[in-house]
Amino acid sequence: MIRESYYLFGRALKKLARTPVMIFFSLFMPLLWILLFSQLFRRLADLPGFPTQSYLDYFTAGVVTMTVLTSAFQSGMAIVLDIESGFLDKLLVAPVHRLSILLGRLLTDGVRIIIQASIIIGVALLMGAHIKNGFLGYLLILFIAASFGIAWAGISNIVAIATKNSEVTMMLGMLLTFPLLFMSTALMPLSFQPDWMEQVSKFNPASYVVDGIRSLMIANYDWSLIGKAFLVVGIVAFFSLSGSVVMLRHLRK
Repeated sequence: MIRESYYLFGRALKKLARTPVMIFFSLFMPLLWILLFSQLFRRLADLPGFPTQSYLDYFTAGVVTMTVLTSAFQSGMAIVLDIESGFLDKLLVAPVHRLSILLGRLLTDGVRIIIQASIIIGVALLMGAHIKNGFLGYLLILFIAASFGIAWAGISNIVAIATKNSEVTMMLGMLLTFPLLFMSTALMPLSFQPDWMEQVSKFNPASYVVDGIRSLMIANYDWSLIGKAFLVVGIVAFFSLSGSVVMLRHLRK
């Protein structure tokens, strides 16, 4: 299974290298947010009770998570293209483990998300943001982002296999992304949110990922927040990857 995943990962990585525009495809909105919203809301950091003195430092974690959520649904679009080209049918009739098909695709998604998150963080640093935990903190941020991206990409694969339609897959991705972001701690701390939204945020997986990434930017290693982020990633990954494998098994039945 490892060997199969390696070869399928290499194929998907070559496709990504041949179409580098896919790396920037989902970066337009996150870059617009960090360039405009970080300036529009920068005075929020002056309010009593705000957790940091720089809104840019606070907001960068939210934009990284936004990048992950939007980018992850490109995975489903790639699955649709493989269905339309007939390549997936060939894999399904070959003696290839279903999980290998997914892992090859998802590992490439992880590489793409690392590149995209690095660009967002690089822009934020150029604008004056800081990572308090330095280079090791930066690497851990990328690891959390890539892990969550792989887990969330599993959901896009379920949608893609179920609908076999790239437009529906991307549209559903957009419909999920923005409510998850706005009803999380991506833009505002819990204490600044309306009571009902605060309750929703506590059950929102994006909040835990944002908080884990943010803790690496504005504070010393907070293993409680980092641990919760990885726990949420693990739960999402279990259900999304299990669901993807089940959908693949029933695709040709």
